[in-house]
Amino acid sequence: MALLLALPWLVVPGSTLALEWLSLREGGTNTVLQWHIATCLCEMQHESLKKPACAAAYDISVTLSRYCRYLVAFLPELLPDHDMDTGAIFCEVLQEANVLLAGVASTPERFHVLKSGRVQKKMGTILTSGVTLGELLIEKISEPTQRWMVLKNIWELVVISVAPSGDAKHHVERLARGGEFITHLWALLSHAGVLDQQA
Repeated sequence: MALLLALPWLVVPGSTLALEWLSLREGGTNTVLQWHIATCLCEMQHESLKKPACAAAYDISVTLSRYCRYLVAFLPELLPDHDMDTGAIFCEVLQEANVLLAGVASTPERFHVLKSGRVQKKMGTILTSGVTLGELLIEKISEPTQRWMVLKNIWELVVISVAPSGDAKHHVERLARGGEFITHLWALLSHAGVLDQQA
């Protein structure tokens, strides 16, 4: 997460959004899940707006967010944190979300539940931090195009930051079977010497 740690704040045209206190100093799994939850909240709000001006940034953000969630859930060995820790963290967040959203089917209802005070009762959880981050993004960057550009930039940084996993063995094994997107990034970063510079 070295690249992400070097980002103490984020500058958006017309405003400065200080995010240092949230997510950027956490481990890889916490960062991925908090930003994924924040992105989901922004996506839920976006569905009601239907603004095509930011379609590319929106698509990139949502796709990379979902891909990183997939890695956390199904291929944690390709991420920097220990795969057992990643699995435990993911299960904890999933269980909390399932309890909170039980019986809530529609996206507008989920958005309302997440934005309501029910989430705030459990301070300090990854779900709470992700929702808080999503609300902060929606509140501080009211222009959807700017918000999705910020999220696109963050997800690009997150993917590049988690690619250099501490255990090359898992990436090499994946490459032998065709590889994952993150594995190909790992290979490119390795070939470019970026991984050597981070060591």
